[in-house]
Amino acid sequence: MPSKTSVPDHAETRALRRAAWVLALAVFGSLAVLILGPAGVARSARSGRAPDLIEVDAGPGVPADALADVQRTASGEWARVVAVWGTSTVQPRVHLVAGSEALATAAGRSPASVRGLVALTTPDRVLLESTAYTALAPSGRRVVLTHELTHLVTGAAADPDVPVWLEEGFADYVGFLDSGIPVAESAKAAIDQVRRSGRLTQLPQEVAFSAGPSEQAVAYAEAWLMCRWLAERYGQEALVATYRAVAHGRAGLSAAIQQVTGQSLGVAVQSWSRSVSELAR
Repeated sequence: MPSKTSVPDHAETRALRRAAWVLALAVFGSLAVLILGPAGVARSARSGRAPDLIEVDAGPGVPADALADVQRTASGEWARVVAVWGTSTVQPRVHLVAGSEALATAAGRSPASVRGLVALTTPDRVLLESTAYTALAPSGRRVVLTHELTHLVTGAAADPDVPVWLEEGFADYVGFLDSGIPVAESAKAAIDQVRRSGRLTQLPQEVAFSAGPSEQAVAYAEAWLMCRWLAERYGQEALVATYRAVAHGRAGLSAAIQQVTGQSLGVAVQSWSRSVSELAR
């Protein structure tokens, strides 16, 4: 077992595969997120309850208005995350930095490996590159921050057992929830793909999340649509239960889907595929 200061191979591999995340390309442009993985998550002293306050701070050179914007919105986004996920002992922390070099230093990475990224999530905090983050539209900032806080509360950075589509689709599900962004826009990449190539036959594979920007946009949109379908068909609690069942190897994906939905993974995929085809009409 790796020490608490080491980076497990699985975490580093998954971090690098997410170094060019594209979130709703047609809506916000290219947004990049990196999830890192040194083990260890900060805990609240009040075990079993979600912390009431979120810690937000900034490094040198971060504009005061950028810090103020995150301070103004972070508590609401954390509350939104907890409302979906449920109780957590994770103490939410957000740290803003100015420039890719500062982001690299905070993340323990080389500047080249984080250049162009908007955000990074480690097991104990969300890192935001202030210039790239504030350049987003308000709706984009909200989705990005909520997406990252979702990764924080689920412990995604230190969990190799959750499939990438579920990990990212769930974070997008929470991020886009009640955002007011139409499905036709946020899922445009997947909908256009179905119009070009026909009905989907499988869930997005892990390799798609490390492909080019267009392929990544499709993969993220498909993953979000699958999580959205699960929540709409069986209830949001079923989606959360599926994630919790798979997390940390508690159950395989097929078993979790069978337990939560009462149907096989194959049948669930077929139903999801039909729902995406309906969006593409």
